[in-house]
Amino acid sequence: MIYRVALEADKHWGAMKMEDQYRSSFILKQFLAEFPIDLYIYLGDFFDTKLLLNSKSSVYAIRDFTEKIEICRARGIPCRAIKGTRSHDYDQWEVFDNFMSNKAYNFRYFKTASIEETLPGFTIWY
Repeated sequence: MIYRVALEADKHWGAMKMEDQYRSSFILKQFLAEFPIDLYIYLGDFFDTKLLLNSKSSVYAIRDFTEKIEICRARGIPCRAIKGTRSHDYDQWEVFDNFMSNKAYNFRYFKTASIEETLPGFTIWY
């Protein structure tokens, strides 16, 4: 079986002008919304450094990922994310724990090396 997987990595929220980072996600969101995708995986370093939750970078980062995961939920696309380097992501992915606890989102976040049959007959080592 052939699967179509959308991969994204190294957004580094907090390192650049957040409005530009947010706008740069438009193409991927459009891609997720319009093309036949079987799986979306974020490959780490979503954040660049520890961010205050009420900072503009945090607000834009949370909005950006929430929009992507909502598109995936609406289209039935499983979402996965992998913890990035310690000097970047820290434990800030916890802001998305509500998606992991809600089965409608089919979202999992991997903090350590893991193996999962993510799609039928498609096993990934995260």
